[in-house]
Amino acid sequence: MAVHKLAVLGAGNGGQALAGHLTLLGQDVSLYDIDREKVQALQSRREITLSGKLEGTVSISLITDSLGEALKGREIVIVTTTTDQHISLAKELVPLLTEEQIVLLCPGQTGGGIVVRNVLRAAGKDNPVAETQDLIYACRATKPGEVTVSALKLKMATAVLPSEAGVRVMNLLHEIIPDLYQAQGPLQIGFNNTGAMLHPAPVVLNAGRIEAGESFLYYRAGITPAVAEVVEAADRERVAVAAAYGIQAVSLTQWLTDTYGVTGDSLYEMLQNNAAYANIKSVPSLQNRFLTEDTPSGLVPLEAFGQLAGVETPVMTSVIELANRLLGQDFRAAGRNLKCLGLEGMSVSEIKEKYV
Repeated sequence: MAVHKLAVLGAGNGGQALAGHLTLLGQDVSLYDIDREKVQALQSRREITLSGKLEGTVSISLITDSLGEALKGREIVIVTTTTDQHISLAKELVPLLTEEQIVLLCPGQTGGGIVVRNVLRAAGKDNPVAETQDLIYACRATKPGEVTVSALKLKMATAVLPSEAGVRVMNLLHEIIPDLYQAQGPLQIGFNNTGAMLHPAPVVLNAGRIEAGESFLYYRAGITPAVAEVVEAADRERVAVAAAYGIQAVSLTQWLTDTYGVTGDSLYEMLQNNAAYANIKSVPSLQNRFLTEDTPSGLVPLEAFGQLAGVETPVMTSVIELANRLLGQDFRAAGRNLKCLGLEGMSVSEIKEKYV
């Protein structure tokens, strides 16, 4: 395998797992985070230890809180921050990116590649922007530098903007993660946003337990049969929105089978049978990415695309409303609405022509 110089931006669960795994594969990785305290903890340790589905301890070539230092000489810039930081980070990247560098969002959620590419283009940058459908690991950092990986999701759909750069970008990405495959376009990625299904609704429906500080297993105890029914109803809406744009989205139950190999007669049974989810605990607070990221970067654009196409999304709309009330936010105004995506005033057919 060829050795490439890569930058991983964001040293959270996924960023640490990715930096460790890529280094384990022989790649040269820099790891960046804006959080100086986290960076210092990682620097003092100097290593990342992976356990579970990946095993090994590796030394990361560079760990820094300097974005410019992290990017210098790197071929691919992999963004693993929460998606609500994509626009602000893209603006920081503008003066630092060199012409040949590729940006990879891991993941992009719904519209990530579109908004980041728009920011770069507005500033005169023509760097290709790729995005994966999901984070390629189910993982948790138990403390800085120690990551438990409960599942690998390496066979992952990946979209590239502009589409003309797709072959070149995917050929390079295949040298790093061979199982990535090219998606139909960014909307295929965005309409298959499973995190938007599995995160906001269960958090909203367990808000009392979470706010009271109760610790419980998120998937095993938090998604009861009734909660699973709500999640499946939202998922049917997502699939219907995708169909209005000519995209055959994968249902959540099919995705669980494809990704984790689990079976069951219902979504509830499949989640109970998924060993990768068995020990995942509930979020510690309502101020958590399951609401603050997956609502504005998942449910909001899915609802907006549905409204434009005349597809009703009552369950998703209800979850957005409840998330707004619980956190005192307006996720529609702050999130990836059609204006944010640069799609305001466009018709369904115009959007399909541009991004499908």
